[in-house]
Amino acid sequence: MEDLGPNTVRLTIPSNPKFLGLVRGLVSEVSSQMKFPGNLVKKISLAVDEACTNVIKHAYQGDWTKQIVVSCTTYDDRLEVSIRDFGKKAAPEAFKPRKLDEVRPGGLGIFFIREIMDEVTYDTSQSVGTELRLVKYKPGVAR
Repeated sequence: MEDLGPNTVRLTIPSNPKFLGLVRGLVSEVSSQMKFPGNLVKKISLAVDEACTNVIKHAYQGDWTKQIVVSCTTYDDRLEVSIRDFGKKAAPEAFKPRKLDEVRPGGLGIFFIREIMDEVTYDTSQSVGTELRLVKYKPGVAR
């Protein structure tokens, strides 16, 4: 197993939605410890929850027997969250959030993720699955 370093926490959960509360709790705790404002802690947790929900729905097509690996790495100026799945590869160029004026349930996860996080990148170079990297800089930090 790879060395995570002193500033990384990793959580592996089954791809069952009932375990997403653990992910939200981890992300909330880590971002709170980094002194992100409370409203931003909630938004970061929402973005990660939406990303994990997309993994369950799209990469695993609702199969609750797979695994999702979530890693949170803290830096002085930012939080990086990695979400790794081992399912159907993502095709980021095909991800199009629906228009906000279309009134219907669902389809806003990618919109929220991109609105909340400062960087959103997909790594499909693994032989199986995708790694999504989400970055949020601390307020007031120059990039």
